[in-house]
Amino acid sequence: MTILLLAGLQSLSQEVYEAAYVDGATPWQAFKDMTLPQMKPFIFLAVFLRFIDAFKLFDLVFVITHGGPGDVTESISYFTYVIGFKYFDLGMAAAMSVLQLIIIIIAGKILLSQLSRVEETTRSAPSAP
Repeated sequence: MTILLLAGLQSLSQEVYEAAYVDGATPWQAFKDMTLPQMKPFIFLAVFLRFIDAFKLFDLVFVITHGGPGDVTESISYFTYVIGFKYFDLGMAAAMSVLQLIIIIIAGKILLSQLSRVEETTRSAPSAP
């Protein structure tokens, strides 16, 4: 995520910031009015990737804690594994897997539509002469 956001920051045009500082903008105003709107596509992409990662989190929980102590570190995918292979309720585990897939697809479509909306507003913003 750090590398993704750093790449986004490095892709921003420095001329816009120089013009803003010449016009009297403070660093906070430059961040709020220029950096943040230009970084929105990168931020949305980072959130989308972390969201997918949260659903894939199985191996760390399985290897390090086995969901414990208690069930504090139990993720959704590890819980599906426990239902399917510890309690042998394969039908419930399959239904949970399909439900996870549906949630990921819906959330992904929502996040990607937001990303395309942000990119459209960024592209349609008037550029400096």
